[in-house]
Amino acid sequence: MSELPPPPPPPPNFPNLKTDPSTVLTALLNNGTAIIPTSLGYGIIGCTPSALARINAAKNRPPHKRQALIGSFALHRALHVLPASSSSSSSSSPSPSHADLIEMITETQGLPLGVVAPYNPDHDLLKGVAGEILDGCTSDDGTMAILVGGGPFQEELVRLATERGVLVWGSSANLSGHGTKTRVEDIEGEVLGAADVVVDYGVRVFGSATGSIGGRASSTMIDFSAGAGKLKVVRFGACYEGIRDVLGRFGGRLGEDLPVDPGREREGKSTLINSLANLLPTMGLLIIPVLVIHIVVAPLPRTPSSSLRNNKRFTLPSWNNIADGAQLIVNECPKSVMFDKVAGELDHYDQ
Repeated sequence: MSELPPPPPPPPNFPNLKTDPSTVLTALLNNGTAIIPTSLGYGIIGCTPSALARINAAKNRPPHKRQALIGSFALHRALHVLPASSSSSSSSSPSPSHADLIEMITETQGLPLGVVAPYNPDHDLLKGVAGEILDGCTSDDGTMAILVGGGPFQEELVRLATERGVLVWGSSANLSGHGTKTRVEDIEGEVLGAADVVVDYGVRVFGSATGSIGGRASSTMIDFSAGAGKLKVVRFGACYEGIRDVLGRFGGRLGEDLPVDPGREREGKSTLINSLANLLPTMGLLIIPVLVIHIVVAPLPRTPSSSLRNNKRFTLPSWNNIADGAQLIVNECPKSVMFDKVAGELDHYDQ
């Protein structure tokens, strides 16, 4: 029986997990930057102060926004310091530990999660990190955010980097405030131009609107620093309902009071608005004449714009999520009139 001929080699741009992460790491070790695929979207990364400064400049990113450590479950276990489990008041049996729940979410269920927790500043991997990087990637309360479960490319890159004693830092590959991109072709030219290497693996499923449990490109972030009996949702992101289900089923009292994603209600309202918007073309011939008559014949009284401004400034705590900021704006702005703006500052690391 004759042997089968070997398969043809893949095309040059064909994704290759055996070589692509190594190519990226080589660029990073030479003070370069790279755009890489994660399970959520595309990120832009570096490992030196000058590389991260170029990333921030290209993104037009305010200096107060933190970078995230590009991680893995193994790296999270090495750097984070989590509280031990404790017995509940109603039972002598302990609840699952924070470490067990993070492993359940990211390893057993394969869901991406931004873990915010205290870290060990004396770990060997952190000793060589430049002070300006560490200052920009940690919070004043002694916590650090690590993205765990970012997909096979991220896992392999982190494995190779930690073998070399190097940590990789970054944020989403987009202009600041413009939202995480799930396809390379959607990344702005300024950001693409700042990358020495671009790895295109196609659309990212968890961050895509077509993803089965995704629909949001930013990671869900949960703060595990509040103590053994508490969890805090820092940001509602991709796969939040899946993460909430895991914590509710297996987390004992830790998962009892986690809120429902407020974005689900907003999505329902958006669907209604979109449905109404689809009717506008057929109603246009009726609506436009009515609007013209209303504007010409009976103009509305105008309120001076100075009376509509709310000049308070707000600064949210580190790691606070953008949903809290949006709610604060809704609460503080006048509800019966249009407003010009509310000056504020929302601290969240990955945009």
